[in-house]
Amino acid sequence: FLAGDGAEALLANQRFDVVVSNPPYITVAEATALDVSVRDHEPEIALVSSADGLSATRMVCRSARRLLAHGGLLAVEIDSRRSTQTADLARKHGFQSVEIREDLFGRPRYLLAEQPGQLR
Repeated sequence: FLAGDGAEALLANQRFDVVVSNPPYITVAEATALDVSVRDHEPEIALVSSADGLSATRMVCRSARRLLAHGGLLAVEIDSRRSTQTADLARKHGFQSVEIREDLFGRPRYLLAEQPGQLR
Protein backbone atom coordinates (compact mmCIF):
# COMPACT_ATOMS: atom_id res chain seq x y z
CA PHE A 1 0.00 0.00 0.00
CA LEU A 2 1.16 3.52 -0.79
CA ALA A 3 -0.42 6.77 0.31
CA GLY A 4 -0.01 10.17 -1.28
CA ASP A 5 -1.69 13.12 -2.93
CA GLY A 6 -3.00 11.67 -6.17
CA ALA A 7 -0.35 9.71 -8.01
CA GLU A 8 2.56 11.87 -6.81
CA ALA A 9 3.83 9.23 -4.38
CA LEU A 10 4.12 6.59 -7.07
CA LEU A 11 7.05 5.84 -9.32
CA ALA A 12 6.49 6.33 -13.03
CA ASN A 13 7.28 2.70 -13.92
CA GLN A 14 4.97 1.08 -11.35
CA ARG A 15 1.81 -0.71 -12.51
CA PHE A 16 -1.00 -1.92 -10.27
CA ASP A 17 -3.80 -4.44 -10.66
CA VAL A 18 -6.22 -2.26 -8.66
CA VAL A 19 -6.51 1.46 -7.98
CA VAL A 20 -9.04 2.48 -5.30
CA SER A 21 -9.94 6.09 -4.58
CA ASN A 22 -12.33 8.07 -2.42
CA PRO A 23 -11.74 11.52 -3.90
CA PRO A 24 -13.59 14.68 -2.91
CA TYR A 25 -16.73 14.84 -5.05
CA ILE A 26 -19.10 17.56 -3.91
CA THR A 27 -19.44 21.02 -5.44
CA VAL A 28 -18.62 24.28 -3.73
CA ALA A 29 -22.34 25.10 -3.59
CA GLU A 30 -23.24 21.70 -2.09
CA ALA A 31 -20.66 22.13 0.65
CA THR A 32 -22.69 24.89 2.27
CA ALA A 33 -25.68 22.55 2.59
CA LEU A 34 -23.76 19.72 4.26
CA ASP A 35 -24.86 18.51 7.65
CA VAL A 36 -22.82 20.29 10.35
CA SER A 37 -21.55 16.92 11.59
CA VAL A 38 -19.70 16.62 8.28
CA ARG A 39 -19.07 20.25 7.34
CA ASP A 40 -17.58 21.21 10.69
CA HIS A 41 -15.45 18.09 11.20
CA GLU A 42 -13.99 17.25 7.80
CA PRO A 43 -11.42 19.40 6.03
CA GLU A 44 -12.81 21.10 2.92
CA ILE A 45 -10.10 19.54 0.75
CA ALA A 46 -11.48 16.08 1.63
CA LEU A 47 -14.98 17.01 0.47
CA VAL A 48 -15.03 19.71 -2.21
CA SER A 49 -13.91 19.18 -5.80
CA SER A 50 -14.48 22.28 -7.92
CA ALA A 51 -17.66 23.88 -9.19
CA ASP A 52 -18.87 20.68 -10.88
CA GLY A 53 -17.66 18.21 -8.24
CA LEU A 54 -15.70 16.18 -10.78
CA SER A 55 -12.19 17.64 -11.01
CA ALA A 56 -10.66 15.18 -8.52
CA THR A 57 -12.37 12.26 -10.27
CA ARG A 58 -10.98 13.48 -13.60
CA MET A 59 -7.50 13.45 -12.07
CA VAL A 60 -8.05 9.93 -10.70
CA CYS A 61 -9.15 8.65 -14.12
CA ARG A 62 -6.14 10.24 -15.86
CA SER A 63 -3.70 8.88 -13.28
CA ALA A 64 -5.28 5.43 -13.17
CA ARG A 65 -4.89 4.99 -16.93
CA ARG A 66 -1.14 5.44 -16.44
CA LEU A 67 -0.91 3.37 -13.26
CA LEU A 68 -3.09 0.34 -13.98
CA ALA A 69 -1.80 -2.85 -15.55
CA HIS A 70 -3.68 -4.19 -18.56
CA GLY A 71 -7.03 -5.49 -17.33
CA GLY A 72 -6.62 -3.69 -13.99
CA LEU A 73 -9.57 -2.43 -11.97
CA LEU A 74 -10.40 1.16 -11.04
CA ALA A 75 -12.79 1.52 -8.08
CA VAL A 76 -13.94 5.01 -7.06
CA GLU A 77 -16.49 6.28 -4.56
CA ILE A 78 -18.69 8.82 -6.36
CA ASP A 79 -21.51 11.25 -5.71
CA SER A 80 -24.81 9.60 -6.57
CA ARG A 81 -26.08 12.83 -8.18
CA ARG A 82 -23.32 12.61 -10.81
CA SER A 83 -23.16 8.86 -11.40
CA THR A 84 -23.99 9.10 -15.12
CA GLN A 85 -21.46 11.90 -15.66
CA THR A 86 -18.82 9.92 -13.78
CA ALA A 87 -19.41 6.79 -15.88
CA ASP A 88 -19.17 8.90 -19.04
CA LEU A 89 -15.94 10.41 -17.73
CA ALA A 90 -14.40 6.97 -17.21
CA ARG A 91 -15.38 5.93 -20.74
CA LYS A 92 -13.94 9.18 -22.12
CA HIS A 93 -10.62 8.30 -20.47
CA GLY A 94 -10.59 4.92 -22.21
CA PHE A 95 -11.91 2.58 -19.53
CA GLN A 96 -14.12 -0.34 -20.47
CA SER A 97 -16.66 -2.47 -18.60
CA VAL A 98 -17.74 0.66 -16.76
CA GLU A 99 -20.29 -0.06 -14.03
CA ILE A 100 -22.00 1.99 -11.35
CA ARG A 101 -22.76 0.00 -8.21
CA GLU A 102 -25.20 0.91 -5.47
CA ASP A 103 -24.48 1.32 -1.77
CA LEU A 104 -26.48 -0.41 0.97
CA PHE A 105 -29.19 2.27 0.68
CA GLY A 106 -29.68 1.66 -3.05
CA ARG A 107 -27.92 4.87 -4.18
CA PRO A 108 -25.52 4.77 -7.14
CA ARG A 109 -22.27 5.23 -5.23
CA TYR A 110 -19.33 3.33 -6.73
CA LEU A 111 -17.66 3.37 -10.11
CA LEU A 112 -15.94 0.19 -11.28
CA ALA A 113 -14.04 0.31 -14.55
CA GLU A 114 -11.46 -1.82 -16.29
CA GLN A 115 -8.22 -0.87 -18.00
CA PRO A 116 -8.27 -2.33 -21.52
CA GLY A 117 -6.24 -5.49 -22.08
CA GLN A 118 -5.72 -8.74 -20.26
CA LEU A 119 -4.60 -8.78 -16.63
CA ARG A 120 -1.10 -10.21 -16.43
